[in-house]
Amino acid sequence: MEDLHDYKTMRKALMEGEFHMEAVKKVAETMAILHRKTHRKCVSETQFAELVNRFKNDEMLSMMDCAFFTFPLLPYHKTNQYSAEVKAQLPRIYGDQILQENASKIRARHIAMKQCLVHGDFSTEAVMVKKDSAKVKIIDAEFAYIGPAAHDVGTLLANYIFSYYSHKLYPTEESPGFYKNLEDAMKTTLSIYLKDLNDYLTPDEIKSTVSDIAGFVGCYIFARIIGRIKTFDMTGRPLSEVKCVDIGIRLLQRCTEITNQQQLLDCIFKS
Repeated sequence: MEDLHDYKTMRKALMEGEFHMEAVKKVAETMAILHRKTHRKCVSETQFAELVNRFKNDEMLSMMDCAFFTFPLLPYHKTNQYSAEVKAQLPRIYGDQILQENASKIRARHIAMKQCLVHGDFSTEAVMVKKDSAKVKIIDAEFAYIGPAAHDVGTLLANYIFSYYSHKLYPTEESPGFYKNLEDAMKTTLSIYLKDLNDYLTPDEIKSTVSDIAGFVGCYIFARIIGRIKTFDMTGRPLSEVKCVDIGIRLLQRCTEITNQQQLLDCIFKS
């Protein structure tokens, strides 16, 4: 057991106005390496089959399927919990056929696509950081399984989006421009991750991955704001919630058309 008493979760650090770009880079690099070293295109068929068997995680996969990819997309499901401001946005989600179809495709990828070993819940709550240090620790891997790489990337980006709009729409007097750090974090994360893909994926496969990332971001946003599993950095901040829901709607409406980093960022930062 490792002593992490001088570490805190990245989510808590960001909520407290602490940011270290070197830690952001380390997280992106760690994710990229994990995916590349276990990707079915980078290991033998025998090795990949062993990974699939070793990380068989049906119970957790089923739990995540319900909480993140099914219930939040079902009209007014009994387990969903949301603010009055978010409730007013729900018809835009439940009445949009294209959005629902794209969300169903992302759910199917989550269950059936086997690309590499993924953490399964790569949120800022699963990243431990040390103040003024590039050192990071990745924890809480109980959801790990062989699945789509875009799941991890989308989860991490969605968490940065939560922090970005939390700080932008509810700025503190001490750091009114702190949200700009999160914009840099998203750009840097995507640049590092997508650059690594060039070593083993074709251009078309990279485009498909970016499209899937957009879809996973949208689903994760809905899960955390509409579903029952909440994120603390959005608590009591309805303007941020509504803004993030709007982004989730755009991403799931357009994810099949989003095939590069700039298109994804444009969709996230559009006013």
